[in-house]
Order: sequence, then C-alpha cells, then structure tokens
Amino acid sequence: MRVAECADGLCTAPGLAAHSVLSTTISLTPFVLTFVLVSALVLRNIFPQLARIHNSRDGADHFLPSDAPLALQQAHAEHGAKSLRRRVAAGAFATTIGLAAVLAELILCEISELVSPHARATALRITVPTLLFLLIVLIPFLELQSLIAGSGWSFQRTARGRLPRIPWVLQFSLFSAWLFIFGPGELGPR
Repeated sequence: MRVAECADGLCTAPGLAAHSVLSTTISLTPFVLTFVLVSALVLRNIFPQLARIHNSRDGADHFLPSDAPLALQQAHAEHGAKSLRRRVAAGAFATTIGLAAVLAELILCEISELVSPHARATALRITVPTLLFLLIVLIPFLELQSLIAGSGWSFQRTARGRLPRIPWVLQFSLFSAWLFIFGPGELGPR
C-alpha cells in the first residue's frame, strides 16, 4: 500500500498523485466496451444493409446485371463480401462509427465528470487522432478509389501481371490534392 506523498508542505492522498496502469485500464473499460459493441453492431447489421445498395459490382470490379439468376447473385454477393476492398471499407466504416460513439460518450463524461480525468484524457488522445486519420486519410482514399473504379477504370492487374498506371496515377493525384487541402497545420494551405 502506498503512503501519502508530501512536497512543499502539501500532501496528496494515495491514488490521487499517480495513476496506475490498472486503475486507468479499469476506468477505460466503458469506452472500450462501447467501441467494441457499436463497431460489432455496425459491422454485422448496418454495413451489410448499406452495402446491399451497391451490390452490382464486387470487390474485383466484376459487374453483375440485375436480371441475373438468384443463385448467381448469391455467389456474387459472397465473393464480393470476401474482397479486400470490401473488408477494408467495412472495417473503416465500423471503426469510424464506433469511435464517434466513444467520442460522444467522452463528451458526456466530461460534462458530468463521471470517469477519472486521466482516463478521459487517455481516451481522447487515442480517439481523436484515430478519427482524424480515418476521416482525412483512409476514408477519402477509399472513396476516391471507388469513384475511379465506378467511372470504368480497373485497379486489377492486367493479363501480363502489371498494375494499371492510369487509375493509380489518377488515384494518387487526386489524393495528393485532397491532402494538400487538408495539409499540416490548420485546415488547408495558407
């Protein structure tokens, strides 16, 4: 058991002066549970409903007409759900919604002062930069790739095994312009 710490005639009670890893972990538990539950709910229930709207193309840029047989549509949907592009988009979507829920919970805890200030600060140091990365870097990158693929360009390797240059150059040019707009410092160039 710790003893009270005294400096310059001022003493603090044990547990208030230093934050242990265990106490911080226990204090962060509601935020972690909120993130896990909301992300799982979004990934399992909401994303499939939203992605069903755009199921004519799968993750490999294969197009399926709307009058295709039901068995082919089901096989096409299963194949599309396994694609890397689809899994990354689903993970980014679920993570963003989960972190937004945690941020709302942090704001409510900040107002009501329910959770320890050290745990709230720790959660904010994780939540806000991760949300900024998702909203400024990853999601726009995926959206630009989706727009380019939707306009007819393919990001798949050619028959010779080469990556197609035009879609990737277009992708990185547009993404570089996006990053220039939301560059370091304040939002955008000075």
